[in-house]
Amino acid sequence: MDGGTFVVGKFKDTAPKFFAKKRPLASLVNFDSDLYSSTKCALDNAISVIDAHTVLIFDELLNNKNWKEDEYKALKDFCTENRYEYDVVAVSFFTKQVAVKLTKKNT
Repeated sequence: MDGGTFVVGKFKDTAPKFFAKKRPLASLVNFDSDLYSSTKCALDNAISVIDAHTVLIFDELLNNKNWKEDEYKALKDFCTENRYEYDVVAVSFFTKQVAVKLTKKNT
């Protein structure tokens, strides 16, 4: 595939190796990790490619049985730990996807 690579494996095993190599800033990052632990791991490792222009898409941020404990909680914890806030830029209730952009907190 031109411009992309599939990396097979668990986030905790593959993300650190993938992001150990210098990567350019991303325009868009799609998180299809569903669970808290996977989403938090992916966010923590992808921090080096995220800036204020990067759109982060979460496939199940809301509107599922455990949404408060999964991707949503991972995003909140990631933002708290890294002094970020997020703005929602798009929501699809049909697909449960939410797109956000991060900004540094002014404190």
